Amino acid sequence: MNLTGFFRKSAGLTFIAGNLNLLAFGGDLTVSGALLLATSASLFASAKNPKWLYAAGGSMITAWGIIGLNSNGDGAFLQTIAPAFAFAQGALLMRAGYNLTTDNAPISFNGILGKVFNKIDKYTLASAGAIELPGTLLATGAAVLSDNIPLMISAGLWSIANGLLIASDPALRKNNDVKPQ
Repeated sequence: MNLTGFFRKSAGLTFIAGNLNLLAFGGDLTVSGALLLATSASLFASAKNPKWLYAAGGSMITAWGIIGLNSNGDGAFLQTIAPAFAFAQGALLMRAGYNLTTDNAPISFNGILGKVFNKIDKYTLASAGAIELPGTLLATGAAVLSDNIPLMISAGLWSIANGLLIASDPALRKNNDVKPQ
């Protein structure tokens, strides 16, 4: 297995571990754990049919909305703003689904926003991890401040998974060590 494949599979398994932890021990956040498992499953399914990217984006936005609404304790403010990053990621997943499944022109922009989206499209996996990582780090900090151990474990695992996702982007490799599968 090449380095890119190792990082990508490690990221996927780490995301699932965080989602299962939240599903099993999350209390008020159990539904978020289930929705984030649906996000993971939809991402796997999108490899065969990109329409699943819509489900992945929608379930991610919904799950993180629940996480933000269930904020309490000393970390409540951080937990309330943490979902903003996942909302952006969910919208980008739905944009990717649209771009891959429609005969219309892809959603694109001019000017500075266009340049940003071109970079996101070039470094898809690195961008995904980099966009969501600040939110998972905020959620980890919020959970520590609020003594929410299940969320702390899950958000910590998601932060690690986002780092692995960044490392898995083949566009970051000079020798582009990705083999078609």
